Amino acid sequence: MVATSRPAHPALVSAYHSEVDAAVEAMTAALDAGNDNATALDVLGGELHGPAARQVIDRAAETRGALLAAARQELEDPKLRLPSSPKSRSALVRILVLHQLDAMWWSHVTPYADEAAVEDAPDLVSLPRLDKAGALRFRFAVQPEGLVGRGRDAALRRLTPRRRPQVSGMKFLAARPEIVALLNEVADLLQKEAPTGTPPLWVNSIVRSIEHQRHLSELGYSALLPSSHCLGWGADVEMTWFETFGAAESLRGILTDYRDRGVLNVIGEGQAWHLCLNPEHVAAYRDPSLTLP
Repeated sequence: MVATSRPAHPALVSAYHSEVDAAVEAMTAALDAGNDNATALDVLGGELHGPAARQVIDRAAETRGALLAAARQELEDPKLRLPSSPKSRSALVRILVLHQLDAMWWSHVTPYADEAAVEDAPDLVSLPRLDKAGALRFRFAVQPEGLVGRGRDAALRRLTPRRRPQVSGMKFLAARPEIVALLNEVADLLQKEAPTGTPPLWVNSIVRSIEHQRHLSELGYSALLPSSHCLGWGADVEMTWFETFGAAESLRGILTDYRDRGVLNVIGEGQAWHLCLNPEHVAAYRDPSLTLP
């Protein structure tokens, strides 16, 4: 489907990132100077009034207030975050604000509430089926079942760190075909531009349900709501593991180019980088070969 919400002009995406980075930097300076969270958030809110920020954050009357309330919660949340998550509260706030672009694009879409909603979704295709057919040019892992499976996977990751990243695997092995086509395209570019011997693009996560997103947050992952993952339009690709192969710089450059052309919202979230497809570009990634039964 082609979204009917307002698409971003290509310049908006990079401009919004620049304005958010400057605002978060000012907020961080206020915190480092000893100001309390409320004062620092006032600084953040005061800085987020550039043209791009106004278009994204002030798209509805209640959006700015809700965003700043969520930012305060991120600053004050005592929950310990896992090592794969961003290293600072300011980084978490930055991610939260940048996700507003995803929300502007896709908030009209009904999210997948739970496992049953994902399984019954007619607009998702099976990743294992596509993989078996040779239609995937990226790799992913399946979330293991039970303690034995988790223990086995953890041992393999320790013993063979170059074989796969330090990730738990996907719970939902499904995706929108347009996201599959996009990830295949990124995988092709990485293979072309990265050093010889670089493994294929690794995708950590695509579809999640709201129920699963909440579970991940409780475990200490950076798992925000609302999320484009729960709408089928978001994906996370591994970044840290590619440092091992000298390919992370290539991957960062590829993804940043997509962002600067307005095709994707791209957010560095620590170990992984988050991607969200601009609705204006959905039609370009429709591939009938990925939707066959």
